[in-house]
Amino acid sequence: MKSKRKAQQEKRRKHKQYSRLIWGSVAVVAVGVLGYTLWVAFLPTYGEPIPVMADTNHAIEGEDPGPYNSNPPTSG
Repeated sequence: MKSKRKAQQEKRRKHKQYSRLIWGSVAVVAVGVLGYTLWVAFLPTYGEPIPVMADTNHAIEGEDPGPYNSNPPTSG
């Protein structure tokens, strides 16, 4: 009788240990995904927005093109 009871207790203990391992792994992965998501969400954006210059005429060679709105001047 005692050996049967001990076997059942051992089986329950192993199942409980396995269950804790699985849930612990799920928790670690969930915290990792949440941390990565928050990290990416708060990353600074690259560069800064520069408005398009209103004057769309091309500069004539040898003539001063006037002031630019960024340094160095943007292209495009």
